[in-house]
Amino acid sequence: MIYDQNYQIIPFFFLFTIIFSSSLRLFQKYWKEFRNLDPHVQIQFVSRVVSCINALVITLAAAYVLLTDDKLYANKLVYTSPILTIAYNLVFGYLLYGIKLNLTKK
Repeated sequence: MIYDQNYQIIPFFFLFTIIFSSSLRLFQKYWKEFRNLDPHVQIQFVSRVVSCINALVITLAAAYVLLTDDKLYANKLVYTSPILTIAYNLVFGYLLYGIKLNLTKK
């Protein structure tokens, strides 16, 4: 059950949280101009970086399914695949990360 692809929302939530925290620290450590920014602007910038990563991965997964999965065209309304299930979990993990970010970084 721990490796069931239907239960990967929480690991993706932690993945986005780790990407956010590590990106913030790396930018602050290695980018002089970033350190001079207001802390709220830093958080907004890193949040947008994480958003771009999410968008890129979801777009690539959807394009892969659209281009390679022949079963999609046979059943367009109710269709599921392992890649789409992972993409859904990734999106919901990202949404939880966004909620957490809004609640804690004010």
